[in-house]
Amino acid sequence: MAETRFRDADGRLRRVSACASSAAAARRRLSEKLLARPGYGNGGQLHPSSSFAELAQLWLADLDVRSLAE
Repeated sequence: MAETRFRDADGRLRRVSACASSAAAARRRLSEKLLARPGYGNGGQLHPSSSFAELAQLWLADLDVRSLAE
């Protein structure tokens, strides 16, 4: 069994666990479960492999949208 605490998109920490026949398999299954959680790894504009430049570009675009809304 493998378990961890994970901060979901709503900002709350939750326990996530996974079971398998070996510790290594349980850790792999846990990683898969974490990637499949809503708001992480699926559907977002940023991914673990995203560059800092991509993050900065999205942040600047968000600032532009916020200034238009004010």
